Amino acid sequence: MSAPRSLARAASDLLGFFRLRPDGAQVPCYRALVYTALGSAVAGRWAPMLLLANAAAVGLLFMFLGAYDNYWDWRLRGEANATGAALTRWRLPRAGGLALAAAPWALLIPVLGAANACGLSLGAERALWLLAGLGLVHATPGVRLKERPFNFFLAPAWAALLFWQGWAVTGTAGWSASLGVLCGAVFLLQCHAELMHRVADRVQAGLSDAPLHRLLTWFRWLPGISVLLSAAAATVNALFLNTTVWSLVRLQAVRGLAPERVGAIRQRVWHPAWSLYEVGIYGLVGWLRPWS
Repeated sequence: MSAPRSLARAASDLLGFFRLRPDGAQVPCYRALVYTALGSAVAGRWAPMLLLANAAAVGLLFMFLGAYDNYWDWRLRGEANATGAALTRWRLPRAGGLALAAAPWALLIPVLGAANACGLSLGAERALWLLAGLGLVHATPGVRLKERPFNFFLAPAWAALLFWQGWAVTGTAGWSASLGVLCGAVFLLQCHAELMHRVADRVQAGLSDAPLHRLLTWFRWLPGISVLLSAAAATVNALFLNTTVWSLVRLQAVRGLAPERVGAIRQRVWHPAWSLYEVGIYGLVGWLRPWS
């Protein structure tokens, strides 16, 4: 293999190792930044260097968590993923794989220090450490919350916490009922994403069983639940009709959707089944007129 092709392969392997590129059923780790950015936009407190440093800290944290989670899935369950494939090609020992997964911490600590120097709030820093702790107990052998009952709600809780972390960056945005409802909207949106993930995983595994049918039922009903809840929340703030409208779009998009198509749609974030325009509108409104 020529040197340019070898370098391209090594770069692709490294990006895959840290989940920085799409990999079949897995989505890139940087999607976590959507919720952080939304929280910061809703808060409407613009401190560019602080927001940039905070986003970098969150991104580096999720590079570590993505690789760490993949590592243990590959090692304990033999799951085929980009992290395991890279380690196999590189012929790294298992300890070397863990050390490489932890490499983002070499940048994360000084970046977090820079964020603190720019005025990162104590609440936002604590939320970042809580996210790190949840990520560790999510994947670490002997605990592995991802294999415990109610593990479905871990990713939605992460999303809501990421939103709160982004909102709390400057420490100057006040709490309100509208912000509480927005946390709930983020939680429900990530529930939708998690259902999509689990349906795609079972289809990819060739399963057509009762758990898959239950997942499909919730996948098709959840947007309707969001419609009802957001319509009720509009009595607090009429802007929550934004969620009502896009939940209706999602409801129509997933109705009758073949399970075999869910995996491909999961990678297409602008598909109506996602309707992430909802998030963009909330962020734009926060930028024009802070919610807090």
